Amino acid sequence: MAEETVEIGGEKVSLADLAGVNLDAVNEVRGFKFPKGFFKWRVLNSEIKKLGEKAAIANECECIAVINCNDPEVQDQATIPGKKFTHVQFLSDMEGLGRQKAYMADTGFKGSGPLGELLNQFTGTEYYGKVVHKRNKDDADNPFVNMDLGSISPGTEMPEGMEAAAPGATAENVQVAPAQPAAPAGGLNLGSAQQQ
Repeated sequence: MAEETVEIGGEKVSLADLAGVNLDAVNEVRGFKFPKGFFKWRVLNSEIKKLGEKAAIANECECIAVINCNDPEVQDQATIPGKKFTHVQFLSDMEGLGRQKAYMADTGFKGSGPLGELLNQFTGTEYYGKVVHKRNKDDADNPFVNMDLGSISPGTEMPEGMEAAAPGATAENVQVAPAQPAAPAGGLNLGSAQQQ
């Protein structure tokens, strides 16, 4: 019988080897619930995945600046930049692809071609977006944490109304980590996946 393996950090590891890891050499990691607020993001990776039995696109983003965070659970906003958030778009139908396309376009990304190539090109795109917490009827202490897709705007322009929330903030003076290469110019076109 073949030995069962899992993928951890991009490497295949047998379950037997995993069971033998000495936890004395492993740092403790506490959970992190991304706070409510308005942030500047950089896309680190976008890929098509299977989540459970569903196809999805996982857009892993890193917070690169805090614009406005009024979450009462946050004691030090300086700890937020560098934290990661994954926006997941399930692909149960063509509308799912259309929502991914709209998300990418709203960030200011421009590109043309097959979905896989566009997802690769999307890496490095910077944008503004708001994180919201939605009530979880099954667990009131553990809300759903989502990106408010209606709040997204390109990283080159401060969204209207945010100047009041972050006095003096502009797209030019928000302190961020070094930028990655910009995506190529052109129209966002997913070919036959295009939704009207």
